[in-house]
Amino acid sequence: GVLTLGMAVAGWGMVFLSKRYLNRSFHFETPIHTWRNGLLLIGIVAACGFTPFVNPFGLEMLRTWQKIVGSSAMKEFVSEHQPLSLQHTAGQVVAGLGVFYVFMLVGAWKKPLRVGWFLPLVWFALSIQSIRQGPLFAVIAAVAMADLWPETLWYEILKKHGDSLSRERESQSRGWGWIAIPAMVLLVCLGLQAQGISTPVVGRQTSAVSSFTTRRHSRSSWTTALNSTATPGCATTWTS
Repeated sequence: GVLTLGMAVAGWGMVFLSKRYLNRSFHFETPIHTWRNGLLLIGIVAACGFTPFVNPFGLEMLRTWQKIVGSSAMKEFVSEHQPLSLQHTAGQVVAGLGVFYVFMLVGAWKKPLRVGWFLPLVWFALSIQSIRQGPLFAVIAAVAMADLWPETLWYEILKKHGDSLSRERESQSRGWGWIAIPAMVLLVCLGLQAQGISTPVVGRQTSAVSSFTTRRHSRSSWTTALNSTATPGCATTWTS
């Protein structure tokens, strides 16, 4: 999520700078029209970028994650870390969606382009390297296609022939109703934390370490997991 947001802001920023200093937009649109907008979005990305450090082990957990994911044994023994393969159903589905999305994007080439339409292509490329990125590509592609579809040539063709897939967008104000669900989720999370209720993901003590003994046990578990997937003959030790 942070990577997707960062890529979007970087793309918008490049379009903003090109318009401001080169008088060129490269046929792209951007929501950044002032330095204030740009700095605000950069601040949001920076704040999101710090969230991985909110864990009981700090940088140590991130280093361990990098060692595990970067191990050659992961691609050898764990199927989700292997490259996309058309011999498997997951690979066929992801590849098919990728081809369909490119086909959709080609249909909007003459319209003012949006940075968000190109984000799924990045995740598609990452999915080719590692199939575990396939679900992320599918989710981002689905969101992008909802915005992309009415701008495509294919939409215009269907609209010309009266197809039901080319209905006009409803012209109505968005209002503030969209904020109700995230606000409710936030209040539930704060309530669980305030009451000290242990629940998965959002409750108290889901990632906390209650004692030094628990910390040592967790370190041992991480080391065991890492060594079980590491290259044979290469053991990992913890340093404080």
